Amino acid sequence: MNRKQPEILFYVLTGLLIFVYVTIRVFTIPVTIDEAWTLFSFVRHPVWDIVTIKNPSTNNHILNTLLTKLTTIFSEKEFFLRLPNLLSLAGYIWGSYLLAKQLMKNRVLAFAMFLTLLTHFTLLDFFGLCRGYGLSIGLLMLSIAYLVKITKDTTTPRQKHLHIILLTAAAAFYANIAVLHVMVAIFLITSVVLYLRRSSNSILTALRLPIVYAIIIGILGGLKLWKQYESGEIFYGGTGNFVDDTLASMMWDYTGNIYFTGHATWTMNIAVSLMVISIILHFVFIRRQKSYQLIPFAILIFSLVMTNIQFYLLDVPLPINRIALFFFPLMVLTIFTSLQLIVPYSKPIALATAVFLALFGSWRFVSEMNFNKMSLWWMDMYSKQLVEDITKDYRGPGKARVFANWPTDNSVNYYINTYHKDKVAESPCCTRFADLKNIDSFDYIYMHAADDENAFPGMTQIRAYHVDGSLILYRNDSSRRKQ
Repeated sequence: MNRKQPEILFYVLTGLLIFVYVTIRVFTIPVTIDEAWTLFSFVRHPVWDIVTIKNPSTNNHILNTLLTKLTTIFSEKEFFLRLPNLLSLAGYIWGSYLLAKQLMKNRVLAFAMFLTLLTHFTLLDFFGLCRGYGLSIGLLMLSIAYLVKITKDTTTPRQKHLHIILLTAAAAFYANIAVLHVMVAIFLITSVVLYLRRSSNSILTALRLPIVYAIIIGILGGLKLWKQYESGEIFYGGTGNFVDDTLASMMWDYTGNIYFTGHATWTMNIAVSLMVISIILHFVFIRRQKSYQLIPFAILIFSLVMTNIQFYLLDVPLPINRIALFFFPLMVLTIFTSLQLIVPYSKPIALATAVFLALFGSWRFVSEMNFNKMSLWWMDMYSKQLVEDITKDYRGPGKARVFANWPTDNSVNYYINTYHKDKVAESPCCTRFADLKNIDSFDYIYMHAADDENAFPGMTQIRAYHVDGSLILYRNDSSRRKQ
């Protein structure tokens, strides 16, 4: 057996395990509010309306919307709804492997980095959802991996590699506008590489591909940004500072809400220390590094600086939670390339740190892995069961009439539309329980436990959902249509 075969086997098995895990969840995790909203309000609209941003909502991640429109030609069931993001996971895994092999000279560091990149359970959630975040990050990893590849290779970059870099970076931005700075950094570094290796004196000739891609994505993405800015829909975010908002929310998502709450101090101290030390090490050893080793660091620094500039000068909220997920792979790549730098001086410390990060990430992944819930959603995890419970309980004539309190109405209507439209009528959209005037027009009421059901007599509780029973389904026995 070739000496490299056992090593490659570890990568293949790890990547396959992660891909199978997410694939199973594509079928078992209930469709969320935002996914159903994407389907009803964007995917079902004409392509021209999608591209021209007829609805400027931040929920419309355009590339994800367009790809979902393509895959749902076959069916609107969960697999086809989420297929674009599931496929992007394959790109993320492949990009992570390429980066581990290209950036890390030490085999332990390489596999530890690969494992750390693949065990962020909240990030993995988004590769199994119909949203733009996972799609965007998967494309970015491919773009960065091939950017490192052409920079590491001293020959003139091959055209197909340039197309991969520029197309995936531009597409990542079109899937999630929050990664604008990462895309710009990739375009700038690619342009520098092409400029330094130009075969002619014409700069325009050397940079024609970045220019063409920049113009196209500038028009498409610029329209998206402008319309969202006009409507006040850029994105929600933090208003404090990068560490307390962006980095803290990243650690919250990386370690798990409950775990982070109990260990916030030391996990934040480690995260900040690793980030600061990694940045310092890159500056200290900057002359001893190859240009390709600096790429993740350069992208991270550019993104950090631009994010803070737009926050302090333009009052753009800081990215938090799912919006900030793209910072995770950038920080992991920067931390591990800094560990590679200190191997000649303190190999035990470098390896121990790398193994700790890989084992900690793996432990948190195993602790949080499941096939029935999401890290960042809880209300819409019960919509599928709710609709099934209604179909089992209803005995009246015609279709059961249900009112699902906002914002669960979208996910409830997804399961009504997709599986039970012959038995259950759609819930009114975007109406809150407090605004409901005629309760007798519904056979079932789905409300929060905090709502005052005593204001409406004649209701029988069918089932309480969530671990604390905070969501409740009632049968309205006083409705006009008697059982």
